[in-house]
Amino acid sequence: MSAPNCLFTQTVNIYFGDTLYVDPSQEFWIDLRVNGFNQIPAFSFALQYDSAYIQFLGSEHPSLTGVALNPDLGLIKIAWVNGTGTGLTLIDSSILLRLHFRARQQYPTTTIVRPSTVLPIEFYQFDGISLTLLPTEIEAQVIVTRVCTVKIDLGKDKTFCSKDSIELIANCQNCSQIEWSNGIQAASVKVFTPGLYFATALAPQACYSHDSVWIAEINPPEIYLSDSVSACLDEVIILSPTISGNATLQWSNGATTLSIEAKTAGFYVVTATNADGCRDIDSIIVTIKPLPLTQLPMDTMLCKGQQLIIEITPELTAKYSWNDGTIGATASFTQSGEIVLIGIMDGCLASDTMMVLFKPLPILDLGPDLQFCDGEMVQIGVPIQVGAIYEWNTGESTPIIFTSQTAIKALRVTKDGCIASDSISILFNPLPKVDLGPNQAICSSTYATLQVNILNSTVEWSTGDVSDEILVMPPSVVTVKVNLNGCIASDTVEIAEIPTPDAIFLGEDIVVCDTAEMLLTVPFDPLVDQYLWSDGTIGQDLFIQQSGTYSVSVNHKYCVVSDTITVTFQHCQQPKIFIPNVFAPESSTKNANFGVFFSTEANIKSFEINIFDRWGSIVFQSSDPTEFWDGSIKNHSAPTGVYVYQIRIQYETEDVELRAGAVTLFR
Repeated sequence: MSAPNCLFTQTVNIYFGDTLYVDPSQEFWIDLRVNGFNQIPAFSFALQYDSAYIQFLGSEHPSLTGVALNPDLGLIKIAWVNGTGTGLTLIDSSILLRLHFRARQQYPTTTIVRPSTVLPIEFYQFDGISLTLLPTEIEAQVIVTRVCTVKIDLGKDKTFCSKDSIELIANCQNCSQIEWSNGIQAASVKVFTPGLYFATALAPQACYSHDSVWIAEINPPEIYLSDSVSACLDEVIILSPTISGNATLQWSNGATTLSIEAKTAGFYVVTATNADGCRDIDSIIVTIKPLPLTQLPMDTMLCKGQQLIIEITPELTAKYSWNDGTIGATASFTQSGEIVLIGIMDGCLASDTMMVLFKPLPILDLGPDLQFCDGEMVQIGVPIQVGAIYEWNTGESTPIIFTSQTAIKALRVTKDGCIASDSISILFNPLPKVDLGPNQAICSSTYATLQVNILNSTVEWSTGDVSDEILVMPPSVVTVKVNLNGCIASDTVEIAEIPTPDAIFLGEDIVVCDTAEMLLTVPFDPLVDQYLWSDGTIGQDLFIQQSGTYSVSVNHKYCVVSDTITVTFQHCQQPKIFIPNVFAPESSTKNANFGVFFSTEANIKSFEINIFDRWGSIVFQSSDPTEFWDGSIKNHSAPTGVYVYQIRIQYETEDVELRAGAVTLFR
């Protein structure tokens, strides 16, 4: 409860040019008095104020008549002259004029300014409203009468928390002194125990006011956090205290939730406040352990055949492992794929991944070294690849080049930043020199010798032979292919045939009776240019009568055919035989057939007769001594001419008789 208001009068001596400061919302009066004069013939008075903040309520002028006021302009002027000229007779200190004002509530609070004067001015310290006394012809004393309310307010009954204190603040206006029930004189007091507390406010004019407040004690909530917690940098740390009772939380980071995420290391404080404002505080130290360094490079691309080496600057106690099984801070890779690095330090695990792509090298394979033959044009190179750049050591820039000379060709192919290179040796071997000579002609039944003498070569003849030398009979056209270091050359030669007389056969060596006449004969051959016997006889026939070795040579051009026979004549007993030398098949005589006529004492063991035409062909043969040739050949009449015969007779005595000769057939 507050004490009743009281009124007091404050006398302020205001001189011209001085300023009076008053309180907002206060009513006050200004009395104009004349001191030391009892008769005033005339006077003037002016008061200036801000009508926006000071309201003029009215005036009283018991001793003056004809006073004109204009308060709305914020300026009050009074000028009075006694019309009779005798002056105004007043009682000393009587009131000439009373002006009634009120300071408006909205006036702003300003600093108190004391009027500047040589005389002390006593006044109660007002806030913000100024009234300025303008110069007049007389000095006046202004008496300000103000309504002053002294009121103290301790507010509503309060509570405070156990083990805490509460500050009681007296809200008092225009109080000169405040005294509490515990004897303390101050505007506020801090108390630590519950109970009823009083305060009394005093003013200089003996006004007073008092009030009381009841202070009750409330138990605060209890909150608990552990002393400390540690976690890895990438882990979530949730701080969630244990609380007894209902309370709101205030964390040192500004959060008001029941739990918070501690994102940084440090000292965290939480305050729990219940509905009565009682608090409890606890704190915790949060330690965040760093993760091991596992930052891998950006995804990258390399060329096949290159090696990606990754080296991590290791933490002192960190251990590292890679997804390829490598242990340690360094690993190398040659295959495309994902690379995973895992690091562990102080129980904290960190990882990172990256992709590496090993781009394929350009397609480049010139193949094995090659050998070719002189005169060939060779194409070497690789398939065309879009976007590839080709560089040969010979200056060409195309994927395929041609060459006909021995050289080493090197190619470099660049594609998508990857380079491949290869080289190939091209050797052009000389062709073998093959010459079988000019075409030639040789005799029938003879051979031409053909040969190739080229070292380290292989030979293939058209005859199927593979030797360096072959014998060829005419007529033939022979081709040879010679391969020397893969280079093949060939030549062809024609072997013409020179017709050779038919082979002649004079028969086996023979022993004949000395009574016989031996005829050696060679069949007629139209190719024969000459028949030459060993005794110089020229011709187809040679009659001999003595033992010896006889030979005959027949030739056509330079082709020669020969044979030899040894004839031995000895004395022997044998029957007589007769061989005619002419016959006529169409005659009616006994010479119509040709054969051998034996005597009656001939005892024949075996018999053989062969008859030849002029070309050496057998036209008749028989082993029957009684069979005669009728002059026909294969049932056709043989032409007239000379035919050669050979007869071999073996007797029971084992003696052998040979007869050879010619018989003429007539038609």
